[in-house]
Amino acid sequence: MPWSFYWVSLLFVIAFLVTLGIMRAIFRNDKDQLSLAQLCVVLAYSCMYLMWVTCYLQQLYPIIRPEKPPHFD
Repeated sequence: MPWSFYWVSLLFVIAFLVTLGIMRAIFRNDKDQLSLAQLCVVLAYSCMYLMWVTCYLQQLYPIIRPEKPPHFD
């Protein structure tokens, strides 16, 4: 079964929530480090997801070769 957009997106969300839970467990006493760690996790997963979506959509509609307009002399 090929991976579809829905399943990979769901996988990203689950991995994101698990990572946030781990960060909360590690930095449970230090609120400053917890907020910084959560910010880093959110930014990292956002950038990773945007990169994945860009690559996935580019594969759906690839550019085969550039089409040049005809020259009118």
